[in-house]
Amino acid sequence: MSEGVEYEFHDTLIPNLKVGLYTITTKHELSVDDTGYFDTPVVRTLDVRAPRFGLPEKAVHAVYPTAGCTGKFDQILPHITLDRPALPWESTISESPADAKRPWLALLLFAAKELPGDPEAVGVTDSRTVRGLRQTPSNEAIAPELADIEPDLLDSVCRTLDVPGELFDQIAPKYDELGLLTHLRRSGDETASLATLAARARARSLRGVPRTVSLKGFADGDDPRYAGLHAVVIGNRFPDEGGGQFAAHLVSLEGFRPYLTREKKSTLPLRMVALHSWTFRSLPDTGSHFGVLMEHLAEPDGAAQTDPDRLTLRLDPTGASGEVKDRLTAGYVPLTYQLGSGERTFAWYRGPLTATPAQPVPTPTAPEAVLTSDAWLVYLERYGLFDASYATAWTMGRSLALADPGFAPALMAWRKAACRHLGRLLSATARPSHGSQAGAGIAFQGLSAVTALGHRPVRDRFEKRVRQDFAATLTKALSSATLERPPAGVDQDSLSAMAVLRDAWEKDPLVQQSVSSATKPQADPVLDWLDRLALLYPVPFDHLVPRDHLLPTESLRFFHVDRGWQTALVFGALSIGVAGSLDAALNTLLHQVITSIPATMSGVVIRSALVPSWPALRVHVSGTEKNGKRGELAVLRADTLAPDVALILVDGVLDELTVAEPAQGLHFGYEIDAKHGPHVHLRDLRNDIGHPLDEVYLTGFTSDYLRGGQRVLDVSQLLADIPAKLGAHSQPDGLTPAGLAVQLVAAPQQMTFRRH
Repeated sequence: MSEGVEYEFHDTLIPNLKVGLYTITTKHELSVDDTGYFDTPVVRTLDVRAPRFGLPEKAVHAVYPTAGCTGKFDQILPHITLDRPALPWESTISESPADAKRPWLALLLFAAKELPGDPEAVGVTDSRTVRGLRQTPSNEAIAPELADIEPDLLDSVCRTLDVPGELFDQIAPKYDELGLLTHLRRSGDETASLATLAARARARSLRGVPRTVSLKGFADGDDPRYAGLHAVVIGNRFPDEGGGQFAAHLVSLEGFRPYLTREKKSTLPLRMVALHSWTFRSLPDTGSHFGVLMEHLAEPDGAAQTDPDRLTLRLDPTGASGEVKDRLTAGYVPLTYQLGSGERTFAWYRGPLTATPAQPVPTPTAPEAVLTSDAWLVYLERYGLFDASYATAWTMGRSLALADPGFAPALMAWRKAACRHLGRLLSATARPSHGSQAGAGIAFQGLSAVTALGHRPVRDRFEKRVRQDFAATLTKALSSATLERPPAGVDQDSLSAMAVLRDAWEKDPLVQQSVSSATKPQADPVLDWLDRLALLYPVPFDHLVPRDHLLPTESLRFFHVDRGWQTALVFGALSIGVAGSLDAALNTLLHQVITSIPATMSGVVIRSALVPSWPALRVHVSGTEKNGKRGELAVLRADTLAPDVALILVDGVLDELTVAEPAQGLHFGYEIDAKHGPHVHLRDLRNDIGHPLDEVYLTGFTSDYLRGGQRVLDVSQLLADIPAKLGAHSQPDGLTPAGLAVQLVAAPQQMTFRRH
């Protein structure tokens, strides 16, 4: 979220010349000339135009809600931001001088089944020529009263929509409200925009000396004075609380002045020019407002929390004592446990998400750690109970590995490749003992592991023998051969081939490096799967949070991650298909996943309607990094485990969490919280402009400031009540368009949680 960003709000930007045809006449008068030649005037015409029937390319900077999106928008007034700041005032709704400062644009919002030509509210409009618009049959629709249309525009195509007269009367802004719904805005975070940088470049010479910029030839959008300035047209209607599909249309009001003043009413539809259209879907209002939900996360019992440990992932230890209290405080839960002999008792269980940092668990080296879950059981002799946490993790890892159709074949393929490479290495360095071809012990002779790892170890060794007078040696051996050879002696210390392979693996680091390099293609998919396993992706939720009471509805819980639990999980996955000690030894090559697990991991789990209602929910995590410094933490995993459950894992100790509404820029509307209900928190408009005033609220917003049952903003009532509420903090000359915009700004809400 941007900090320290300043915004400018302005009321209007009235062009010096309105749309129309202007005549410029110049002449000279010379008193010494009696011919009259120089008295002949020079006449030039100037045609000032504005986009009356369509917007130029890239005229729209942004819309909100964004086109095609889905979300909770019942508290938001749709609005459109235009890149051409003077556009809303370049034309007028009529030729009356009283309309010179009124915008000629309005943003109308329509729900499904309101427009006959667009019953599904998907933004359907009709295409017709400007000539066809003017020639609309009087019994079909009310066309705008347009004057002075340039002949070359008559055959241009425009988009129109027919708005039922009664609906227009209900939802269209009133004549006196038009000016308050359009303003100008400049954001301080646009100082690095291309437009601003270009303007600065034009205002600076190659020597870096500021220079005066000629405004000749600049359009409004190019004028450096207008860099970063946008026109904003706000709709006057909120989406329905029941949700639904909506279409927003930026329409031209030119020619409809009598209907805006309500001097005229029509039973026929009003045929309006649509300059820009978009659609969005609003979700039903279930009472799950951001502010209310955040307050409940922080204060689930309705009172300020004084014990930060209440936001850790554990059962309430109140009423417990001794070992039971210690276990509950650490995040353990008691679960039913059946012994191998059949008796039923209970055991302590804690998943990988712990309330307190877990004690380090040494990596087991015994073969049983690979083959059985019993090796991971912790017996609490003093209490006659088991801690089944790590045994459960081992079993879960094994079950997940067996259930995955891709992991087991990949693991077996890697083991086979590793055994083949190891066998090739040893066969290249072995020699027969006593001339025996069978039962001989295998030993390394002369060749180092690296030498034996060439692409052709057997062939290279053969060629070396040939070069060493192999023919003479062979002839001598054949001439002294006997028909019967003495039986070869059996070396009692000789090892089986598999034992020798394992021995070579365990004692020679070069062998391990070689196997690792040669089998990388087979190992990569295995390591990728194990890496996701270590980050708990496939682990069922009931193993992460074994009791509902650990994570109640509308709650947030901090936790540490037990590295020992992750280790047992990986060991369990690697236990499948282990046929002997060599397979178990080879598994150590895959233990790099365990060693790569950060020494300190932590996180937060959220169970709230915030998760589905705000899919783009923003979170900022900070705390203690592995180097001991405080700062922003690296997010290792951010995932939605269920429709209303989100999990975040970070590298380091999470101390501070900020949860904020999606950054959609400034928008306009009202807020709801438990204390004030639907309200607008009023801001200072005279001294510290824009600063929220303490305990100055416009309450009862949905009941007092919406009219006609159509959720249409009663701007006139706001115009009267806001200055009265502000008192000395109000604008001297009454509420202006910029002042109303400042009051209705609904900045994204956020809340920060600190563990200590």
